[in-house]
Amino acid sequence: MKAIFLPDFETIVAVTDTIVDSSSSSSLSSSLDTNERHYGSPDGGCKADERSFQIQGIPGEICTPACVNGQCPDDVSDGVTATPVCALSLPNGEKYCALVCKPERFLRSSDDGCGDATCRPIQGVGICTFD
Repeated sequence: MKAIFLPDFETIVAVTDTIVDSSSSSSLSSSLDTNERHYGSPDGGCKADERSFQIQGIPGEICTPACVNGQCPDDVSDGVTATPVCALSLPNGEKYCALVCKPERFLRSSDDGCGDATCRPIQGVGICTFD
C-alpha cells in the first residue's frame, strides 16, 4: 500500500494504487533531459533530477523530482496552474513531487490546470499525467 499526501488535508491518505518507476524499464531515459522545466512529458526526457513514474490505476506517466525538505520545484510549463506538491511516497520512504490538480467532470482537459497533460482523479484530487 502506498501513500499520497494531499495538500488540503493534514493526514496521509493511504491508497492502493502502486507507484511504478518506469525510468529504467522503457526508452524514456532521464539522460535525454530535453524538457526545459520540471514535470514535463517523459517523451521529452525527464530532467536530470527527475524520474519517470506510472501510478497503477491512473493512465499515463509523469516526470517528477524528489521532494527536498518537503518542498517541490515550481518551474512548471506554460499554461500549467496545477500545484507542485510533495505527494508521492515509495515503500522505501523516498518522497516525490507531483502536479496536483482538481479534476471536475465538466472541465475540458485543456482547462484542468495540467497544460499538455491530463488531470487524472485519485482519492478526491487529481494528478497530472501524460498519455
